[in-house]
Amino acid sequence: MQLRCLQLDRPRRLSWTQSAANWKPVSRPAASDMKTSPTLPGYDEVHLPGEQSHRKRLDRAENGVPLHDGLLKVLADLAEELDVGPLA
Repeated sequence: MQLRCLQLDRPRRLSWTQSAANWKPVSRPAASDMKTSPTLPGYDEVHLPGEQSHRKRLDRAENGVPLHDGLLKVLADLAEELDVGPLA
């Protein structure tokens, strides 16, 4: 497995103690550099931390939380046993 590291075009000095107002002008170009960097074979996009979680959260808010078929069967059997009607 070949490891790759990110090399930014311009040096950045980042500090966790900076305020958001000072952090955004530095972090946005860095994020842009990362997003536009070449991907590894088999990957179609470079993901930033939290990006996939955010997409999942938006999708689940719109489409609901996916449930495993086995769990749906257990819930359907329980609903029938309790005579509360079928699951919608």
